[in-house]
This record gives sequence, structure tokens and C-alpha cells, in this order.
Amino acid sequence: MAKILEMTQLSPTMTEGVFVKWLVSKGDEIRVGDMLAEVETDKAVMELESFEKGTLLEIIAIEGSKVKVGQAVAIIGKKGEDVSDLLKKSQSSAVEKPKNVGKEEESSPEKTVVPKKKTLKDLQAEANVKILEMTQ
Repeated sequence: MAKILEMTQLSPTMTEGVFVKWLVSKGDEIRVGDMLAEVETDKAVMELESFEKGTLLEIIAIEGSKVKVGQAVAIIGKKGEDVSDLLKKSQSSAVEKPKNVGKEEESSPEKTVVPKKKTLKDLQAEANVKILEMTQ
């Protein structure tokens, strides 16, 4: 029976990781202990280990995607097994896709606040106020 492989917590403070590189391909035979992918955590790039054996039937988390701990990253099972129901189930815990895959960089929802440029007159006025405050 096919199973969903989930993102495991690779460090004590990890809440999510970015898939840097898959070390296996769809159709590969996987054993317990095999290294499946390189994942960038909050601390370092670490290897995601398999705790299941079988054939890698689907890769859900593509390289560059950000995945929360517990989210689906792949499906493993017997070669030729139907995984359509598991794919639907895995998409309910959707993986955050990489931002710049095939698109121009979009602006961030966070806005940068740029301070107003001060004129010489503004700076002189501020300096006079500060000097007056210091002498009083």
C-alpha cells in the first residue's frame, strides 16, 4: 500500500525547510535509511532520510519549494500502484511553491519604508533645536 512521505523535523528548532535537491528520482527503489533529498533548514542544509521502503511513485515537493514539517513531500509504494487518491490528499496540505520558478521576480507584500529626504534647511533647523535644548 502506498504511503505519503512527510517532511520530518531535521533539527530541534525546524518548522519548515526548502528542498534544495532531490537525491533520488521517480521510479527509484528506496530502502529505509536512504537519503532522499537535501533540505535547507533554519540552521543548515541537511539530508532527508527515508523511514519507509518501496518505489518512489511521486515527488510532491519540487526543488526550491518551502515545506512545513508534517507536509507531504513524496509518495512511496509498490511499482505501478495507483496513487491518485493520495495525490488528492497530499494537495490538501499544499506545498509552498518557489517564488521565482518561470516568472520574473514579484514584489514582496512587505513594503520597505523609505525615510523622507531632509533638506539642508531641515537639518539646520534640527541642529539649532538640539543646540538650544542642550544649552537650556
